[in-house]
Amino acid sequence: MTRYFKSPLFLLFLFFFAAQWSGCSDDKVRDAAKEQALEATKKSEPEVGAAKNNIFPVEGSIEMLTEGKEVSKGEEVCIPIRAKGFKEIVSMQYTLQWDPAVLKFKSLRNFGLPGLSNQNFGTHITDKGKLTHAWFDINVKGITRPDDKPLYEVCFEAIGAPGSKTTIQFVEDPTIIEIANINSAFLELKQVPGMVKIK
Repeated sequence: MTRYFKSPLFLLFLFFFAAQWSGCSDDKVRDAAKEQALEATKKSEPEVGAAKNNIFPVEGSIEMLTEGKEVSKGEEVCIPIRAKGFKEIVSMQYTLQWDPAVLKFKSLRNFGLPGLSNQNFGTHITDKGKLTHAWFDINVKGITRPDDKPLYEVCFEAIGAPGSKTTIQFVEDPTIIEIANINSAFLELKQVPGMVKIK
């Protein structure tokens, strides 16, 4: 079954910045890319009964995994974020969520995608147990990674009482889940959330 993407502004971001960041120095080319992006957003929300004509379908899936661990209170724990089916991906965004009474966000490390850095993450609401994320391939060639190879790691301090636990999962608040490949198809995210237990 084919589904369709949720955020036309994400397409605008992808189209426009593809031209802006790919070494293009021609203002007319960049303006044309922006106009193309704006036109795509107008066409992106189909009328009722017209979804089959949408040019940006959600097809296929990608599996994202967070590793489960058991740690003592006060220890630092780093959780690898892994993927299966990460093939020719050009853009990715989502929110990572956990229980802030159990884990306190500390840092990010071991980035495994071109251009991925701390700048691709929003840490302003980590005290609420949420980390926002957005990344795209500036060359728009599509990035492929081996199954289960870490894309990055998130490090926390275990602050919960012994016996407490939390899952680390992908959610759509505030940054919605959208992953796109080189064929302009959006992929469904199938997650395997890991659990961190305090011993």
